[in-house]
Amino acid sequence: QDIDMACVARNTNIIEDLGQIEFVLTDKTGTLTQNIMLFQQCSIANVKYGSIVQPAYENKKLLSNVSISNSEEEIFFRALSLCHTCTRKEEEGKSIYASPSPDEEALVKASRDVGVELIDANADYYMLKINGVIEKWNHLQLLKFTSDRRRMSVIMENDKTGKIYLFMKGADDKVLERLRPSVSTTIVRTHIDDFAKDGLRTLLVAYKEISTADYKRWNQKYHAASIAADDRDKLLAEVFDEVECNLVLSGCTAVEDKLQEDVENSIQKLRDAGIRVWMLTGDKFETAKQIGRTCNLISDVFPLIAIRGGENDLKVLESSLRQAEVEISSFAKGARYSMIIEGKTLQPAFEKYKKRFRKIAMKAETVICCRVSPKQKAMIVKLVKKQKKQTLAIGDGGNDVPMIQEAHVGVGIAGKEGLQASRAADFSFGKFKFLIPLMFVHGHLAHNRS
Repeated sequence: QDIDMACVARNTNIIEDLGQIEFVLTDKTGTLTQNIMLFQQCSIANVKYGSIVQPAYENKKLLSNVSISNSEEEIFFRALSLCHTCTRKEEEGKSIYASPSPDEEALVKASRDVGVELIDANADYYMLKINGVIEKWNHLQLLKFTSDRRRMSVIMENDKTGKIYLFMKGADDKVLERLRPSVSTTIVRTHIDDFAKDGLRTLLVAYKEISTADYKRWNQKYHAASIAADDRDKLLAEVFDEVECNLVLSGCTAVEDKLQEDVENSIQKLRDAGIRVWMLTGDKFETAKQIGRTCNLISDVFPLIAIRGGENDLKVLESSLRQAEVEISSFAKGARYSMIIEGKTLQPAFEKYKKRFRKIAMKAETVICCRVSPKQKAMIVKLVKKQKKQTLAIGDGGNDVPMIQEAHVGVGIAGKEGLQASRAADFSFGKFKFLIPLMFVHGHLAHNRS
């Protein structure tokens, strides 16, 4: 449901700055998109289900396989029904779920639609109804999702068998590095790339069984770390890493998040006005690239410069920069181009190749930064500000607050992720498209009056 709200100005001292903005730096999820997640496709046991036209939960083969007890498909959707922080209520005989994360909500709903239904969820246990059979799972521990971890895990005990399992879902790079060495990932990696090229958000799902003795030993370490007076976060991270390893891969989810209305036109208007637009997102490279094409950040008319590499791939980074410099030098004077870069590349690019990277990035008409953390978003805004450029940052979630506060002008979208961003911003409203009248009408008039 759309939020019906007028624009709120929380800082009238900087209104004339709206007419001088040179760089707009925007979040993606909930800012350019609706933050309404639709479960579209999945990969289970190296088999892909669903398509852009037909959602996976309508696939007859998938529905048939889920109905088979202890099949790979049933295990996959059981994991999705247990590894989350959703609450559940019943309306007109149907389970309705709510969660701070729209992704979780979409995944639990999809599980319900294929026959693995969460029928009760509280702090002590979850109840599932799988093909008419009730399962009770005791909730032992929650290893929370954070922007640094980019994964979450739950440790659950089957009330009937007494067996303990860890279920995890998270970003593909974070889960893949925690799988058993014997697990083959070639096919699922191909499926992940296919989903990303369709502009879908992907999460990997994995699990493992833990013996009662091993769990008790680990739980003692977890308790000691959770009450530590010093270095608690570091100690907890070490304890989490100890248990989140040697996992079995269950599958991959692919969720669609549609663009907000008029985003494409709004970005085109910003570009036509000579304003450079940077999209800062946590999505993987191919997903961010596809979304960039959809919302007019990337065009087939203009070249796309890709900067790859990282702290462990400095040769790749050096090669990317050299190739970009050669390519840009071949352009006609004033030629327009776009750039895309990964979060792991930003740090070494800033530290070791600052001048070269800055020269390439600042001349690009549009830039996409993918796989970036909230800290990196603020760091990018700071980099642009240091070039004596007027910046505007726009976002919708609590993780966008550092970026919003770092920019000369901060704009918050009041959306599904709450009001943290809008309360921390100088201006707030309900949709990205309202940025155009804010800048082009009010900003223009305020600048003329000053």
